[in-house]
Amino acid sequence: MKDETYKHLFAVHRSRVWIFSIVLLLLCVSLGSCVAKEESGLGALIRDDPNGGDPYHSVGFEIENPHFEIQDLFGPVPAHMYWLSKGDKVAPAFDTFERHWQRENKMCDFLDNTPISANGGDCLVCDHCGDGTNPACLGLGVGDGTGIAHGFLEVYEDRGFIPDKNPANVYTFDDPQKVFAACPDNRHRTFVPETSGLYRFASDAAVGFRGGAQRTWIFIVDDAHSKPTTSYALTSYSEGVQLPDPCAPSLPNTPSASCPTCAWFKLPAPTTTAGLQEESFSCNLHITKIRVLQGTPWVDPGTGRFKIIGTPVHPSSIVLFPAFHDGEPVFDHVDHRCYSNNSEDGDINLTSCRQAPNVDCTTPNCVLNFTPHYENLRPFKDIIWFAEFNPAEGGIIPTLNCGEVLAIEFTLERL
Repeated sequence: MKDETYKHLFAVHRSRVWIFSIVLLLLCVSLGSCVAKEESGLGALIRDDPNGGDPYHSVGFEIENPHFEIQDLFGPVPAHMYWLSKGDKVAPAFDTFERHWQRENKMCDFLDNTPISANGGDCLVCDHCGDGTNPACLGLGVGDGTGIAHGFLEVYEDRGFIPDKNPANVYTFDDPQKVFAACPDNRHRTFVPETSGLYRFASDAAVGFRGGAQRTWIFIVDDAHSKPTTSYALTSYSEGVQLPDPCAPSLPNTPSASCPTCAWFKLPAPTTTAGLQEESFSCNLHITKIRVLQGTPWVDPGTGRFKIIGTPVHPSSIVLFPAFHDGEPVFDHVDHRCYSNNSEDGDINLTSCRQAPNVDCTTPNCVLNFTPHYENLRPFKDIIWFAEFNPAEGGIIPTLNCGEVLAIEFTLERL
């Protein structure tokens, strides 16, 4: 009887062990915690030290200077904002793609990009855009052990420039070659933006971004938005008549010897900060109509761009010339000067640039193809703009109220 009882208890115990083993196995598979991996308890990749020291733990990735470039556009540097023609190609790019390592039980500064730290090599930084054979890479290539797939690195679009809980996915780095292609000096892969919006790099993985233009505003000129306008504040120019400032002491007049009664207002050449311009323009766009507006400035909360609520004033002409001539007398530059007529805003248009006041021009020589930053055929040369008010040629010098500014407004169209 006793033997039979032992047999029964053993059978019950054995069946419970099998059931527990099966449940444990299923739990391990579902959690992925019972499979042998090269990972630490935090899920980070672990690599042995080739020199026999303590192992290294991968602590994440860093991309420096993420930005977007316009494919086949030579001259303008990358920018925080782009004006593009429908169909223009855009390339995601960055300067570095770094994997950071730290030795077990050590702490490293994630912002320190020294490939092999001086403290016995406790911290390693492998730039996969650089020398892949560097010892700091521990023998791993761009995609080795990273799990590069959807979500690792993406480009999203928030349409209408408003952050969206469900942004459109416009480009995905779902294989190592796409990551490597975005490195400097490589042939970048591209996508075609379909709509205006906020385009941005994002990651569901441990990828950090430093510098550059991780978020970029892109405006598309297409059939639905065929004649957008963009405005810029004009600054008082040191040469010529100075407008009285109702909010501050007026500047002394420095009349031009060539035109003592003229006043000029200037749009300076674009500036580059940390390798980025504030905005850039596709060479497939050009300026048509130009107006000068007087009014109250404000900032678009969606894009951060300068805006103006104003009314047209009447310049005698618009003058533009290469930025390297900046500082020379404006009146002496007659090569690119478009005159107004007697209409309210002067009806200045670069596709019919008048060579004299009130004399319409319709010949091919009257067509000037410029973006706000450069001549379409010479994208390497920045330009500056002036609104000229010459009373002898129909210009009416405006009087500003406190808080008002003058701005130049460009209408952009596709070539």
